[in-house]
Amino acid sequence: MSARVGARPALRGYIASVAGFAIACAMGVTGGSAAASAGERLKAGDRFPPVKLRPISKASYKASDHKDKVIVYDVGASWAHGADEALPYYKVLLAKYKKRGLRVVAINIDDDERDALKHIKGVSGEFPVLYDQGKAFVKSIEPEGFPMVYVTNRRGIVRDVIRDYCENEFDLLEKRIVKVLDEK
Repeated sequence: MSARVGARPALRGYIASVAGFAIACAMGVTGGSAAASAGERLKAGDRFPPVKLRPISKASYKASDHKDKVIVYDVGASWAHGADEALPYYKVLLAKYKKRGLRVVAINIDDDERDALKHIKGVSGEFPVLYDQGKAFVKSIEPEGFPMVYVTNRRGIVRDVIRDYCENEFDLLEKRIVKVLDEK
């Protein structure tokens, strides 16, 4: 009997988290809230904040080039789990979905820019990689861990947040991105 009583708070917590997720998703469909304020974690339903970081890749970055596009923001570093597989995988996704409006923007938080440059060597011209020197941008969105992927719809609203994925989850990641691409 005590196991059953102990399970109730866990079940209530699970139900509350699922309900919170459903509300956040609904907010994304209807327009969402403003960007997370300073010191608040960016989540589904929030507007992705403006990115004003310096590109370190051959691909340039202008926010106006990404207007009305579905954007995958990958926030990570060379040392982050799955980082070596993720960046090349984005090249594959872009080849498949760029004509449908998909864009990728990587935001690197390595302490040493030289580590970041080594890390992006194979994808440097495919999509913009921005460098968050001092980590001010990352601190403003408070990711739960790294890598952290934010998928925004064509209105700039975060529709999905994916944390710490690995290579065997790329199919799931792709399905989640396609779901946002399919939104009207």
